[in-house]
Amino acid sequence: MALRTERLLLRPLTLPLARAIVAGERGEDWAAGFPQEGDVTVASMLVAGAQGSSAPPHHAAYDVPHDEEPPLWGAWTITHEGVLVGTAGFHGPPVADEVEIGYGLAGELQGRGLMGEAVAALLELAASLGVRSAVAHVAPGNEPSLRLLRRAGFEPAGREPSSGELVLRRPLETRGPPRR
Repeated sequence: MALRTERLLLRPLTLPLARAIVAGERGEDWAAGFPQEGDVTVASMLVAGAQGSSAPPHHAAYDVPHDEEPPLWGAWTITHEGVLVGTAGFHGPPVADEVEIGYGLAGELQGRGLMGEAVAALLELAASLGVRSAVAHVAPGNEPSLRLLRRAGFEPAGREPSSGELVLRRPLETRGPPRR
């Protein structure tokens, strides 16, 4: 499965690529700023899930082996002009018809609207699968991420009590039956 936007190609993060990221390997077609810490974290969870280790509860997409089929509700790679530039995706399958989204982009490509394009594609996918809303957690000082989410239609919905992160939420226009 792949998602195409005007400038991007998104594909589910595969186990072989996740293993390469965790091992610290560098692909010839990777942006200089890829992977970032968040990319390594999601790759590590995918590898751990494939080895039978349990992921944190809010990252349940990584709890099952993924030798052949990457998780739809997990991380997706973002390719721009043939170069792997980041990851974006979901923190697991929908819970109560809501999905959590997260993302990271190589620093040298930030500020060009690429992540906004990727987030829009993922939200469209979620809506097409019957998801009714999306949520994101952002550090209070992360102004670029807050701007991106506001442009994507997210609105403030409070703070996460345990971490102090800002919670932003966006309703989605569903176009299909819920898919778990």
